[in-house]
Amino acid sequence: MKKNESGMNQVRFWLLMWMLGLAGQFCWNIENQWFNTFVYAKIAKDSSIVTLMVITSALVTTFSTFLFGTLSDRLGTRRRFVSFGYIVWGLCTILFGFTEFIGKGAVGVGARVSMWAAVMVILADDVMSFFGSMGNDSGYNAWSNDMTDDKNRGQVGAVLAVQPIIGTIVGTVLGGFLIGSENNYQRLFWSMGLFVIAVGIFSLFFLKDSPSLKPHREGSLAAQFCSVFKIKGFFAQTELVLACVTTACFFIPFNIYFVHMGNWMIYRMGFSADSMGLIQGLSLLAASLSAIPAARLINKNRTPRVAAFAVAVNIIGLWVLTLFIRPDTVNTQSVFSAQNAPLFFAVFSAGMGLVLITQTMTMWVKQLYPEQSRGQFEGIRILFFVLTPMIIGTIIGNIIIKNGAGSIVNEYGITENIPVESIYMWAAILVTGAFIPLFFAAKHYYKRVNNKDIHPLLTVWGEKLNKECPLNDYPRPQLERKQWQCLNGAWQYAISDGKEIPQNWDGEILVPFSPECVLSGVQRKLMPGQTLWYRRTVRFDKMPARDERLLLHFGAADQHCTVYVGGKIAGSHSGGYWPFYFDITGLINEGENEIIASVTDDTNLGDEAYGKQTLNRGKIWYTGQSGLWQTVWCETVPENHVKNVRINPDLKKGEVEFTVIFDGTHAQDGKVTVFDGDVVVAEAPLLNNSARIRLPENFKSWSPDSPFLYTAQISAGKDSVRTYFGMREFGIIKGKSGPVLSLNGKPIFHHGLLDQGYWSDGMYTAPSDEAMIWDIERIKALGFNMLRKHIKIEPLRWYYHCDRLGVLVWQDFVSGGGPYKPFVVQYAPWIGLKYSDGPKRYKLMGRKSEQGRKNFLRDAERTVNHLYNCVSLAVWVPFNEGWGQFDAADMAAKVRSWDSSRAIDHASGYFDRKAGDFHSYHIYFKPFSPKSDSEKRVLALTEFGGYSLPSEGHMVSPVLYGYKMFSDKKTLNENILKLYKNDVLRNMSKGLSAAVYTQVSDVEDEINGLFTYDRKEIKADASVMKQIADMLNKAFGEHSARAD
Repeated sequence: MKKNESGMNQVRFWLLMWMLGLAGQFCWNIENQWFNTFVYAKIAKDSSIVTLMVITSALVTTFSTFLFGTLSDRLGTRRRFVSFGYIVWGLCTILFGFTEFIGKGAVGVGARVSMWAAVMVILADDVMSFFGSMGNDSGYNAWSNDMTDDKNRGQVGAVLAVQPIIGTIVGTVLGGFLIGSENNYQRLFWSMGLFVIAVGIFSLFFLKDSPSLKPHREGSLAAQFCSVFKIKGFFAQTELVLACVTTACFFIPFNIYFVHMGNWMIYRMGFSADSMGLIQGLSLLAASLSAIPAARLINKNRTPRVAAFAVAVNIIGLWVLTLFIRPDTVNTQSVFSAQNAPLFFAVFSAGMGLVLITQTMTMWVKQLYPEQSRGQFEGIRILFFVLTPMIIGTIIGNIIIKNGAGSIVNEYGITENIPVESIYMWAAILVTGAFIPLFFAAKHYYKRVNNKDIHPLLTVWGEKLNKECPLNDYPRPQLERKQWQCLNGAWQYAISDGKEIPQNWDGEILVPFSPECVLSGVQRKLMPGQTLWYRRTVRFDKMPARDERLLLHFGAADQHCTVYVGGKIAGSHSGGYWPFYFDITGLINEGENEIIASVTDDTNLGDEAYGKQTLNRGKIWYTGQSGLWQTVWCETVPENHVKNVRINPDLKKGEVEFTVIFDGTHAQDGKVTVFDGDVVVAEAPLLNNSARIRLPENFKSWSPDSPFLYTAQISAGKDSVRTYFGMREFGIIKGKSGPVLSLNGKPIFHHGLLDQGYWSDGMYTAPSDEAMIWDIERIKALGFNMLRKHIKIEPLRWYYHCDRLGVLVWQDFVSGGGPYKPFVVQYAPWIGLKYSDGPKRYKLMGRKSEQGRKNFLRDAERTVNHLYNCVSLAVWVPFNEGWGQFDAADMAAKVRSWDSSRAIDHASGYFDRKAGDFHSYHIYFKPFSPKSDSEKRVLALTEFGGYSLPSEGHMVSPVLYGYKMFSDKKTLNENILKLYKNDVLRNMSKGLSAAVYTQVSDVEDEINGLFTYDRKEIKADASVMKQIADMLNKAFGEHSARAD
């Protein structure tokens, strides 16, 4: 027999879906409709009792859903809660009927209702709600969500949406029949109660939990329950919030009239209970049948349109009830009289809106739930679907009824509150407000469905990945020690909503790949408010001696990381792009040592840098990365050891200066030895942390054409480290047509590519060291001599390969702030609008947060210190296109004070503040015609091109994005050549000294790379690229000669 993904056969699954769903809806129908008419018939015609009953029931329902949702998540089961909840629910339904007899004989005819009777009715309803929510809301609904996949989503949504209507139809018609003209409510409560008990017993034996449901514990039950109310993760999902608000805006007006509709038809219109049941039942049946096609629209990503239609038809029905239905316009003696056609239509129209909104909004919000917290998020949904609407709606309804024409004093002097048509009028007015949040929710919805999650492609290196210990090359070539231990490989992981170390783990993750990428083996998103946990045990290769320290290094962890060793905190770090380490000497032992790391990541919603990562990927914004994404490793060092070294070559003097920073109690003297290969060429003593070495007269310089590197050995005390350097000097000299860039005193054109550092399988993390080398070697073979590392900081090995292979690097600082305003950062610059970036414009530029600005300054200095010794690094780029830009001129001055040896492109592309060394342009959609620069800075075209070519079988997204599309490689290359002639060559006479073509490779939606995303195809024609390089070098040589 055919089974679904849970292993349950389809017949049993759908049988349980219908039995449990309908049994639950029958009970809810009794509570939401017949309990209200029961109060009017047996207790008192007082809308306040009904209002209090509805409000307290909503509160209890919400609490129960949160409580049992949390419990079911912790225990990893829904079955027990469904079965027990239904059995007790049915029993409570039977017992509710006995409230009819409270106070019988104690009050006279016409006397006011006993307060005791009213209180007992409310309490009995609350007890029923408590167990009903246990079985249905937190049990059955969460179970149905567990069992939903992409194949059955529309069908499950249709079933869940139709069930309330069928429950209302059958419950209304059958309820009226069972109650009868003699108002015998006992028959109804006993019949429905026994049925629900029987369904609960059936589920006890035949319901199975989804195999994907695992126990999810986060500390104590109380802590995990309270974590539901720490709903940062919920509010981080704007689409989910807006969808829930839309639903609340519908159900608040719904609860104004629906809880009173039965009493309105019986006591205002004059229908009997069975006639009322027929009218409602048949109208809603027709509405349900009419709504069935909506399942197809939901599966075709038309949910917001269905929701908008639902609100509209609901409004139409409510206005018909308001304007055309009166006691004198209906025929209470003959239900099927033509006189009742407007009433049938009105209930049908309002009911169709109810069916559709329930179906669409339920499935809309459920598909946005975090995988491991469905029970808890079901509780949050109840806040918007049940609690808030039932409280606010019934209060408004009670006020309308109490102050409406239906409040009359009967023959006994008692005020009776009979609902009148004004409840429909106010509901129609208020429900119109649902269009507002729906409009904004729809924008997020279509952005999400039109920019679907990418499907991964493996690179050739990913296919051959060393899963035992990936990326196990020494991670810090700029400061190398012989002894080290790589901790990459399989770690346990868990994603939780709490801050407590989990007791159960979700599986294994391959470090150093982020959980979002395929090479990690996880492919899950970490959302704001969640915590990603890592765990592994380690037996260290070498235990530190008494005068040694063991350092635990992390290449990068995005964004906030806390590390525990042996159950104790080793330290914490914030900032997702920079290395950090902890001294764990006092936390380890000679056997197995447990290392646990917790990582949280707000991506683009917090104050940390995030670059081009976003929670809503699409077009030029990419999938967010989280967790440990660079190598984890450890090393044993002397207690007083070299922490860092700053190397300053002086090309003119033929000297190099070493400034050594120690981590210990006092400075160390020693020596520095310089090697050319294995040959010692110079050495000098290290005195007071400094050494200045004169190289031989015939020393070798560094350039892209001849990338020679010297190695250096620093020995001090018991420590010895190896580093390297290149003899080069970056500068700006005066050329024929203005200032130009120079290297070693000679003009050089920076012929570059934009390099975003994304990979189709590892995303932020290259699949291997060989993969990084392949990129660099191929771009150099195509004639380029520069890479602009765009909004990302790479592992140190990438810079080492650029140093030794001879490729210049422009390094962007990682952007943050936000949210960015598209008009400001995209459209305004194209039409010539310029904004300042000072305090008055912080908010406009996405820099309102003072903490965010402080973090950027912290990270800017980190970046300069971290990459200072990289030989190939020629230019710093603090800001790009206004993304989080602020005080750019001051930033340029700060960078200059940290490093005066390199040029600065202070505001690449847009929002020039007349600072730095470049007059920088980004040009994509028009010819490049630079204006003269009053500051006499270097002219640079720092982004252009972006020409695109789709490559079948090598794209990860169905959405194709680029600045100009081509259909074949030949036409693409011809147009790239033409672009260089028109935009680059033509401006050499104006002093153009750098050009950065977009880009190295395709990235997600973007298909404008010279390589495909998986690097398996090269779109660039090598002969055309060589022609371009030769053409540029020749033209630049003619125009860059020194002016006399």
